[in-house]
Amino acid sequence: MRNDNNFKKSATIGEFTIGMRRDGSIDVLIDGEPFSGKVKGLLRDEIAPEAGFDVDHKWTTRQLGSKLIDHINSSKDPDKFTGWSRELYEQEMKELPKIKAYGDALNKRDANRLSGDIGHFIKQCKASAELRECGLAENDKTTVMSDLSKQVFDDINSFLQCSLQKPKPFSNERDLQMHLVKYLMKKYTVDIEYHVPSGLINDLIKGNLDEYPWKQVRSDKPQEMYVDIVVSDETEYVPIELKYKKKEIKGKLELFGKSFKSNYVILKNDGAQLFGRYGFWKDVRRIEFLAEKFDKVRTGIVVFVTNDDNYNNESKGIGEKFNMGDGSSKYNKIDLSCSWFFDPSSTKKSYQTSPDFKLKRPKEVTWSSINGFQWAIVVVDK
Repeated sequence: MRNDNNFKKSATIGEFTIGMRRDGSIDVLIDGEPFSGKVKGLLRDEIAPEAGFDVDHKWTTRQLGSKLIDHINSSKDPDKFTGWSRELYEQEMKELPKIKAYGDALNKRDANRLSGDIGHFIKQCKASAELRECGLAENDKTTVMSDLSKQVFDDINSFLQCSLQKPKPFSNERDLQMHLVKYLMKKYTVDIEYHVPSGLINDLIKGNLDEYPWKQVRSDKPQEMYVDIVVSDETEYVPIELKYKKKEIKGKLELFGKSFKSNYVILKNDGAQLFGRYGFWKDVRRIEFLAEKFDKVRTGIVVFVTNDDNYNNESKGIGEKFNMGDGSSKYNKIDLSCSWFFDPSSTKKSYQTSPDFKLKRPKEVTWSSINGFQWAIVVVDK
C-alpha cells in the first residue's frame, strides 16, 4: 500500500482513491491497494461515471486524473448525492440527535461539526418539507423507502444516467439486466432470475385469484415467477423488475473492435406498446404481491427503459387505464382496477395470459431522459 502523503493532490470515491504525484503521474488505489492495470480506462469507464463526470476522450491520463480529482473534491451540489456519497451521508446521519418530524431546522452545532459535502447537504435540509423529502422525518408516514432501497434506487438511477449516455445502446433487456447486475454487485449481494415456484404461489394465495390472477395457459395453476434482480442484506430483500422497450435505431456499427459505417439496424422495433404498458403495471402488482407475502420484502423497484416516446404519451381506448405518462400529466389515469382485454378463448397466448388485475394503491410515474432514451423508476411498498 502506498502512502497518500506522496500525492500532490488526491480524492476518494467509494473504494477508489485517485492520486496525482509530484511529477504529475496518476495512481489509483482500490481499497488502499495500488491498481496495476490501465489507469486511464479505469478512470474513464468506472470512476468517472460513478462521480457523474463527463470525459473528453482527447484528454491524457494525467489531464483526466487531475480534472477528476478536482471534480470529486469541489462538488457541492446536494442534488448529485447518489451511490457512495448517499451511503456516507446515511452513516453520518446516525451520529446526529433525533430530528423532529416537523422541526424547522437542524441543530447548528451538529450540522457544522460535519465536514465537506455532507455538512453542506445537511445545512440545506432545514425546512420540514425538505426533511421529509430527504427521508429524515422520523414520524413521516409518507416515507416508504427503506435505507437499502434508497441506496439501490440511487444506484440504479446513476447507472442509467451514465450508461445511456454511451453511444452504443443496450441491445436487449438481458443486455441491460447483466450490465446492471454487474454494477450492483460492486456493493450488494445480488441474485438474478430469482425463482418463486408456482406451487408456493398457489399455497400463498389459497385459491384467491384476486391476489395473483396470472394462471398457466389452460390450467388453474398460477404462473411461476422469476424476479429479474434481487438485492439483499442480512435483514431485507429488494426485488427489481426491468422492462426495456425499443424502437428501431439505424447507424454505424462497432463489433469485435472493427467499425462499420453502413446504416445497419442497431436496435429492432418492439412495437406492441399496449402489452408493454400492461407488462409494466403487471410487474408493479407482482412486487406488491411479494411485499404482502414476505416480511423481509419491504419495498421493491420497477424500472422501465425505452427510446420509444409513445410510452410517455396518452393511450386511449383499451389501454387507457394503463397509461404511463409522467406523474404530473393529466392523462396518467392508472387506478386500482386494471381492466384489460383478457380472452381465454383466444388462440394467442398473450391474450390468454393477460387477465385483469388490481393494484393495492395507485402509482405515479416520473420520467427522466437522456440521449434519446427515457426511463421511469417506480418504488413499490407494502
